[in-house]
Amino acid sequence: MSRKIWLSLGKSLPKTTKTAMAAIKKSELSWNVIHKEIKIVGGIKIPDKVAIVREDTGNVLGVVNSSYKSIQNYNVFAFLDKFVQSGNASYYAAGYIGKGEKIWLILKLNDEIVLSNNDIIEKHILFSNAHDGRGAIRAYFLPLRKSSQTLLNIYFGKRVEQGIQMRHIGKIEQRMSEAKNIFDLSEQYYKKFQDNIETIYNSYLTNAKTEMFLESCFQTYSINSTRTQNTLNKIKEFYKQETHAFKNANSAWAWFNSVVDYIDYNRLSKGKDNIDRTSNHLESLFWGSGLLLKQKAWEAISTIIKI
Repeated sequence: MSRKIWLSLGKSLPKTTKTAMAAIKKSELSWNVIHKEIKIVGGIKIPDKVAIVREDTGNVLGVVNSSYKSIQNYNVFAFLDKFVQSGNASYYAAGYIGKGEKIWLILKLNDEIVLSNNDIIEKHILFSNAHDGRGAIRAYFLPLRKSSQTLLNIYFGKRVEQGIQMRHIGKIEQRMSEAKNIFDLSEQYYKKFQDNIETIYNSYLTNAKTEMFLESCFQTYSINSTRTQNTLNKIKEFYKQETHAFKNANSAWAWFNSVVDYIDYNRLSKGKDNIDRTSNHLESLFWGSGLLLKQKAWEAISTIIKI
């Protein structure tokens, strides 16, 4: 089960990667976008609109106002070089979603959270930029469980607390200032995250509370349907693996991670082919329904053990 989920759509970066330019080259992001006029049948130009086109493949990534300014891949993450070269973080992985509509880069922070039985949580920040006209560069906190390579990118309270949006236009110095803000916020986020998961790790569920937790995770589905029961059976199989690996039977942490394991490795995403499905799945885990389902599981377990 344990594999890096993004490897189908991105590249792990060696620790020797010290610049965003090197990260871009090693992760197959060395392509530009250009703006092209849009014409309808008959050659009539659509005013004030342009298509964002990936130059190497010719794929249309989005349609925007003609005043929209795109940032080339080699410039998107350049503001992070200072933090990497100072030793505060390292380039970890990078890639793109779909045909290039979104590009992403994961930065790994230096320290880790170590739970009992050497269950390690690595601290990361996920940076992304959209080439489909959605604007801002995003920076989200991305805890990663080392043993299973699963993403634990939950948030506390309002979703905005999971990270920030950064200016899409402006000088690199402005983005460096905003990046400093996200690093400062990461200390607060990961301190709260550690306090919470240590409580969950040391809490245990009765059979009744286990059923309550699982039903809370899937309360918007028909709990007795064949599909939901198959899902619950898969989660219980992951739970057996959890307890075998970490000797933590009935631990709330084991049950929570069993749901996360299912979402990351077994929950299916729609798409016309395998590449499309894989792309949709990773987008779901980073920003979409997979993330929201994990959040529901987090809130359910937190409520049951009264964090």
